[in-house]
Amino acid sequence: MEEEKNKELVALAEEKEKMREQKMANESKEAELAMMQAKIRMEEENNKQVAALAEEKEKVREQKMANESKEAELAAMQDKLQMEEKLRMEEEENKQLAALTEENEKLREQNMVIESKFLAEAELEVLQVKFQMEQEKNKQLIALVEEESRLKEQHRNEPKKTGVVYARNLCIEWGQDSRYWSWVTLQYDISSNALVEAAALLGVCWLDVGGTFDTRELTPWTHYEVVFVMKLRKSASGWEVPVHMKLVMPNSMPGPEERIVKLKDYIGKGWVTILAGEFLTTPEYLGEIRFSMYETNRWQEGLIIKGVIIRPKN
Repeated sequence: MEEEKNKELVALAEEKEKMREQKMANESKEAELAMMQAKIRMEEENNKQVAALAEEKEKVREQKMANESKEAELAAMQDKLQMEEKLRMEEEENKQLAALTEENEKLREQNMVIESKFLAEAELEVLQVKFQMEQEKNKQLIALVEEESRLKEQHRNEPKKTGVVYARNLCIEWGQDSRYWSWVTLQYDISSNALVEAAALLGVCWLDVGGTFDTRELTPWTHYEVVFVMKLRKSASGWEVPVHMKLVMPNSMPGPEERIVKLKDYIGKGWVTILAGEFLTTPEYLGEIRFSMYETNRWQEGLIIKGVIIRPKN
């Protein structure tokens, strides 16, 4: 019986131990559950705080957006006011500029009127001076015409002077070279026993004969002609090409007088005079004249030159 009882006691002890362990396990689970509930409550509290914070943040964002919108509206209003003020100032400035422009235009018109008066007065003075100068010039011209008429009348019946430039005094290209030119002594003319040296062309491909004369040695107010005195032998050749005859007045005024002559027409015709140019011994033509005869494109021979005569033209 005692053994039975001991077994029951052991069984009770084991049951009691199991119940204690079960109790401890239940208490552990309850503690865990309580902790879990506490944690859940804490999480719920945190979620509420987070939601509150998010809500607060959203309110702040909305407030910020509202403030920014108001600031933008305010800035737009300020810009509008500034633009209106600028336009108003520009309009005022434009009015002032228009007034100044109008005033300047009036001043310019007044100045133009004044300048026009001054110009008219100046032009009148210039015209008066020109008129006086023209009167003086006309007086001088009348005096010159009267003097010219007097000089013409004075020299009309006077013997007319003649100028001569002998061959020796002419400038002859290659004239001192005996291969191209020779010098022969001839009677000046049939009415004179005077002898002169004449230049005889043996042959040259560059003919250039010229000279000068001072017209102050001639009779004033007389029509003169400049002629070369020459002869072409019957055997002369190379004269198919025309020869240039040229006369240049003092100070090259007017331009050179130049003519072309076919000397082949004078071969074997004896002594002839070939015109280089004409002029009038008026005051503006007093001085040194230059005359020349030239041709440089062909071999020529058989020409004899006595000289150049500056004689009154009949």
